Amino acid sequence: MYIKNYQEAVDSLYPYLEEYLNSQGIDTTKNFTCIHPDHDDKDPSMGLVPSRRAFNCFGCGTVGGIFN
Repeated sequence: MYIKNYQEAVDSLYPYLEEYLNSQGIDTTKNFTCIHPDHDDKDPSMGLVPSRRAFNCFGCGTVGGIFN
């Protein structure tokens, strides 16, 4: 299968983000913190804002969305 339009593919998956997070026991009605998997992180330093589908790592400064 070949994806012709990356942004369309990403947009089609976003509606499932809340369902997935809820299935993992995460309350998507509020912001939450978690461990950033891209660096050594013993304490939750990454914040996710489900309504904006964005994250911010307060440890390393990385910001982005679920697909980056």
